[in-house]
Order: sequence, then C-alpha cells, then structure tokens
Amino acid sequence: MIQVNDDLPNPDPYYIRNVTEFSDVRKVVCSEDIYSSTGIKLVAQGTPINRNFYDKLMRHKLAAAPIDKNLSVEGALTARDLWLDTEQLFDSDDRLMQRIRSGLGDLTVIQQRLSGIVLNSALAFKLTLAREKWPVIYQHSLRVAAASLYLASQIRLSADNQHKLASAAIFHDLGEMHINPEVLDKQFYAHPVISYLLLREYPEYHPDISEIVLDHHERLDGSGYPRHLTAHDIHPLAQILAVAEVTGSLCTGSHDQSSERLNMAFKFNPGQFRNDLAQYLLAPRTPNATQQFAEDIKDLDALRASLDDIAGLLAAWDAMVGPHLRQHAPRPMRYVADRLDILKKNLFDAGFDPTSPHRMTHDIETDRDCLLELNLLIREARWQVRNILGETLRQWPEIDQPAQPALQTLHDWIEHARERF
Repeated sequence: MIQVNDDLPNPDPYYIRNVTEFSDVRKVVCSEDIYSSTGIKLVAQGTPINRNFYDKLMRHKLAAAPIDKNLSVEGALTARDLWLDTEQLFDSDDRLMQRIRSGLGDLTVIQQRLSGIVLNSALAFKLTLAREKWPVIYQHSLRVAAASLYLASQIRLSADNQHKLASAAIFHDLGEMHINPEVLDKQFYAHPVISYLLLREYPEYHPDISEIVLDHHERLDGSGYPRHLTAHDIHPLAQILAVAEVTGSLCTGSHDQSSERLNMAFKFNPGQFRNDLAQYLLAPRTPNATQQFAEDIKDLDALRASLDDIAGLLAAWDAMVGPHLRQHAPRPMRYVADRLDILKKNLFDAGFDPTSPHRMTHDIETDRDCLLELNLLIREARWQVRNILGETLRQWPEIDQPAQPALQTLHDWIEHARERF
C-alpha cells in the first residue's frame, strides 16, 4: 500500500469560500451535522448553507474532512450528466474530440463507461461544484476521460480497467479546486496528492482509483511528480492517464497549433511517455499550422538568440557546477544534473549541438516545416528548463538561502538560468 502522510487542509479557506458562494446559485444543505474537532456542533443537519456560514466554519477545525461529506446540493450531477456533457464536447469544434470520434466511430464505449462511474454523494457534490465554479477543470476532466477511453479501446483494455481509468480521469484534478489561484504556481505540484487524499476517504475509490490519480503526473524517466517514480513503479493505468492528460492539456479547442505542440511534446520527450500510446493521439500536420507558426517568426535572429540561451545555460552548468559533481554531491545538485542529462540527450537527438547551436538554422530561412520544427523545439526546451528550475526549488526551497558552498554554486546557476528563462 502506498503511504502518503499529507493531510488535507482543515479548515480549507479557499474551498469553503467557494462552497458558501455556491449557495447563491444552488441550494446547498447540510446532509449531516457539522461538528468541530472538539465536538461542538457548528451546523445542524438540514440547515441551508449560505455565505454567513463562512466565518463560522473557518473558526474551527472540522471533525470531518473534506467538508463535502456533510453537504448535499439540489440537482446534484449524476454519472449520466457526465456523458451528456461529454457528448456536447463531441458535438463542438474541439479538435481532440473530433479526432477521438473519428478514431472510434461508435461512441458507445465512452457512453457506457462514463454513465457507469460510481458517484457517492460527496463526489457528486464536488463535481457539481466544479461544473459551476471551475468549468475549465471540469471540461478538461471530461476530455481526458474521453482520450483515456480512446487509448484503452486501442490497446483492448479490459472493461474493469476501463472503468477504473475513466473514474480516475474524471477525478484526477479535483485537488486543483483546493488551491488558491494566487499561489497555484507554487502549489500546483500538490494537486495529485490532494486529489489522492480526497479519494482516500472513500473505500469505493481507494486504492484502485486513488493510486492511479496520485501517479498521473509521474513520468517513465523519473522526471514527473509528486514522487519522481520511474517506469515499473508507476501504476500501469496512470501511464495511460498521463498520455491522455498531456493530450488534453496541450491539444485544446479547434486550433491547429495545439496539435503541433502536442506532437513536439511527444517527440521531444520520448522517455517520458509510453510511445505505443502516444502514436494514437498524434495529429497530422496541416498547412494552416505550418503557415501560422512560420509567419510568427519575423527572422532567424530571435531563434538564434534562444539557441544561444540554451547553449549558454548548459555551458554555465558545466563551468559553475560541473566541478562539484563528485560522488557525494548534494542531492538537489544530482537531481538537476540528471534532469539536464535527459534534456541534453533529447536536444542532441533533435540535432542540437551546444558547441555550434546555429548549425540548426543553416539554410532554413524559407523552409516553413523546418522553421516550425525549430520554433516548437525551442519552446519545448525552454519549458523543460523552467520545469527543472521550478521543481528543484519546490523540493529544496533552502537553495534560495544556501548554507553549503556547493548549494551556493547551484543557487548561482539557478539565478543565472532565471534571468534567461
């Protein structure tokens, strides 16, 4: 059994504020008495919740966490609603949903799996709230569920595993509802754990579904989060969900460019995802996408400057931190070194030579396909660098005030990278 020792926020100011505000548009009622952790009855069963309860709930640690256990909402979302809302997305001009429809032909399997998801009263409440207050999270989950089930059908996953995968896809981002957008950049990495902890409260979702949710941002090469697992340690169904999730995140709406971003993400990070799955979601390049990206590039100077930034960053690492990379180097330094090794390998495989970065721009001024590839490559590389910096500081915040000389060197390199990325 996986051990996760984190606790849910209690009380949870951001979430409780949204719950009490939700009562302005839907009738929210206490389905059970709400008690403080010291046994004080705060709200009686059957009492309608409104904004006036916010301060009262916030003054006490609650006996039941999450608070959803004690609440019900008029017209709560059902599993059938999950399918009906997904069907609307299939009828829209959403490029990903169109591709899934074309690949499946018959949407019966998606209808059956979504309509068969078990929703207890607490999660029905939370999804109803998500649809009203966090529609982006809600619709993203529907799209990811559709993509997950499409992949499951391609590899002939069993009906039972399809059910688990669909449920995990619907629930995978519930943790984001508990993170204030003002601190989302710093706490986003926590959302798989929060989602896991929410599901852990209910035996019908734990551990079969909760563990898939916990692992959905892990990557096969160990570069994911929250636990940096590698291949065989990642839940097999989470590996499918990971491919569907990145597809749902990058391939949005009806834009050609989102498909190109997805193609580059899979191409540039072959060690992160199951390649046998990614192939089913790759989109053919369209003339519109090529023209749009190429026209965004005024000349090669900006591309060359970005290539110089990447080459300079790697050279600075070798010069500043390389001498400290001995056997007993601090763990954060070894972590960054491992992540940069993956980045360098992927760049090298794409044709990037840090000792001669401008070689990639030779004779491609009028080649739109090459310009597109290079532009996307640079975008992905810069995103990877920012991800490395963010994850390093998240795990080891003490780097900002280093006590060891080696960590001071790492701090200096990170500051150097921050200035350029």
